[in-house]
Amino acid sequence: MTRFLEPIPDEQEESHPWHATLLSWSAWWRHLLIIIAACLAGVFALFFREMDIWGFEFFRALTGKHEWMGFKVEGWLGVVLGMALITVSMIVIMRLRDVFFPGTEGTGIPQAIASLHVKEGPIRQYMLSGRILIGKTILLCIGLFSGMTIGREGPSVHVGACFMYLITKITRFPRHLVQRGLILGGGGAGIAAAFNAPVAGMIFAMEEIGRSFDKNNASAIVRIVVIASVVVVAVLGWDYLFYGSINKSFGFDLMHWLAVPVIAVIGGFLGGFFARGVVWGTPIVNRNVRKHPYLTAGALGLCLAGLGLASDGQSYGSGYPQARAILMYRGTDYYGVLEQEKTATTEELYVAYKSLVSQRTLITDKDILDNSVAEIDMAWKTLGDADERDFYDQWHRPEGYPWWYPFAKAGGNYFSLISGIPGGLFDPSLSVGAGLGNMCADLFHDLFGGINPQFVIMLFMVSYFAGVVQSPITVFVIMIEMTDARFVTLPLMVAAIVGYECSHLVCKTAIYEALAEIFLGGIEKRAKEQGIESEPAPKG
Repeated sequence: MTRFLEPIPDEQEESHPWHATLLSWSAWWRHLLIIIAACLAGVFALFFREMDIWGFEFFRALTGKHEWMGFKVEGWLGVVLGMALITVSMIVIMRLRDVFFPGTEGTGIPQAIASLHVKEGPIRQYMLSGRILIGKTILLCIGLFSGMTIGREGPSVHVGACFMYLITKITRFPRHLVQRGLILGGGGAGIAAAFNAPVAGMIFAMEEIGRSFDKNNASAIVRIVVIASVVVVAVLGWDYLFYGSINKSFGFDLMHWLAVPVIAVIGGFLGGFFARGVVWGTPIVNRNVRKHPYLTAGALGLCLAGLGLASDGQSYGSGYPQARAILMYRGTDYYGVLEQEKTATTEELYVAYKSLVSQRTLITDKDILDNSVAEIDMAWKTLGDADERDFYDQWHRPEGYPWWYPFAKAGGNYFSLISGIPGGLFDPSLSVGAGLGNMCADLFHDLFGGINPQFVIMLFMVSYFAGVVQSPITVFVIMIEMTDARFVTLPLMVAAIVGYECSHLVCKTAIYEALAEIFLGGIEKRAKEQGIESEPAPKG
């Protein structure tokens, strides 16, 4: 696989006098279309977020795990219904995809990458059309309400790229924007809006989708990403963090630093083997789908259902709530910190919080004081907010998540990805990394001088994720933006780089690049059979 190893050189932007641009109606019309498309990319990312939440809540209610809007199925009936739904949904999604929405398969990021490497025409239209936008949305929603182990960032990227491509059909844009700039910006906007991570969105557009720094398109990418991000923060708030703000009271010394490369090597290799497995399994499934569509889809659905049964439902869903609970609450009983019962009112919790803070001021050791007060503050921030408290009550496990959780989640994500159903791998990969960190946190705490468990979990999340996607800069930046963990920037950078290098030893081609090769190969084969032109994109 070498098609995408060499990036297409940037095309030079045509220069015009500033006053000509300022007075040009067509230039202002183009800017307006970009703003509208970027806003729509942000809106759809928010819509996918809500579908992820509602869909998984519905599925948990169906399987008897949680009551949702007064609905809950009790006993073994729920288990059976959940297994039946995920199996039937797999068949439905794969058939709808192949019959009505071909080109929507997989995360959508490979399509965005592949679209940059073909000439403007029917092939690119096949990847980024309005039909693709509609199909991606419908099929993703079915998957989210069926308990599939999929994330939403891939479809957000694909939909964002589709919106940007579609506006080129309304009016004439400069050639360099048509060929790369708008697609890159739309893809970056999808990442930025999905995680409220604008910097990571810009970097991802260049590091992963474009595979190079696009000097001439940089301003367009920044504008599109910023606009989409503004839409998100306008709805969720300026202080919204995807995982929440982590405890900043812990530090790390030389012994803690020694743990960083060890964790990075483990996470990187595991992520690399996962990526290699997906790249190996996807073409096999594709061949079998063409020969036995219903049988293959049903078999994959049964694999997901069986894994859900064996893991007591832990393999279902994107993994976001579990990852957040592991990262933010592992091993901490916030009710116990505030010395209150779970039935305590908000007013009682606040009184307890103020009393405990005032008592701690008598502590003379500054380090002990800082740690103690920080823990009390985190407890109140969590339990004092109604939504946060509800999330904590649902997902915090005093006994912790089982050691096999990350393997169950990885298995669910694997079967979902190789099936080619629309859905991403960001959330599941981060959840697997959190599970690995949770499993190893106590061991590393004992071996490396009392290293903070939360720090161990973050390092595993970053290294495993970097191993899967092989985009190390995006990975550590997005982790910082999702947790406000700027104080551990350097260790996270080291973990991402080492994880990437280890992954590259076992998976030579990045997962999105390899899947783009597979996808584009199938498209070009069908195009040749139909006599459709399939030329590579111009290189200069």
